[in-house]
Amino acid sequence: MLKKIANYNLVVILMLLFVSGCGGGGSGTQAVTVALAADKTDVKASPTDNATLTVTVRDGNGSPLEGQAIDFNVPTGTYPYLSPGLTNADGTAVIHLSHPPVGPALKSILSVTATSGGITSNEVVITFSNPPQNSAVVTLEADTAVVIANISDIVRLTATVMDENGQPIAGQEVRFNFPLGIVNRIVSVPLSYTNASGRAVGNFSPRYDRFGINQTTSITATSGGTISNAITITRMQPPS
Repeated sequence: MLKKIANYNLVVILMLLFVSGCGGGGSGTQAVTVALAADKTDVKASPTDNATLTVTVRDGNGSPLEGQAIDFNVPTGTYPYLSPGLTNADGTAVIHLSHPPVGPALKSILSVTATSGGITSNEVVITFSNPPQNSAVVTLEADTAVVIANISDIVRLTATVMDENGQPIAGQEVRFNFPLGIVNRIVSVPLSYTNASGRAVGNFSPRYDRFGINQTTSITATSGGTISNAITITRMQPPS
């Protein structure tokens, strides 16, 4: 009788070990393949354009794995992006990469991979380059026509760049032009780039003139070979 009970217990233990060993899937299943793909590899270096990268994680049977931790390996230089962290029910995770303007005739080439479960995906190379620098109209405006020449007083300059159809051009290089020899300080660099609305911003803040003379300054902006209208700023000397 005792021998039968012992044999029965042994069978139960073996069955439990078999079931636990076969436990099928779940978060403990290891990734076998990690594949990365992009919807495009040539992207405008502009906040209005981006590449969509999708990583897919599968097990040894080719089935998608949900809830797998994902690390996207992206070189520095892109705009901040939101990473999902885990794969969804399809075994995928997606990010969208965009890049700031890189300047005329320049490119930013980034090699991107993704890692899950200790496995690193194939490499996807994304090339970010500036959109064509061709503008039809450049309009320059200032928030004031008079500025106190004390360095702390600032004129905000806004250049708007439009194409031949009157649509704003994003990622367009804009240079603010000041007369040679003018005693001034540019709070933001004279070279800027348009945003999604086709606008680029620069700041002008003149120093005190040692002769104590009020003067006028003519300013323009250039983009894509097109020069804007000129605006005149009066530089007033601070009260003595």
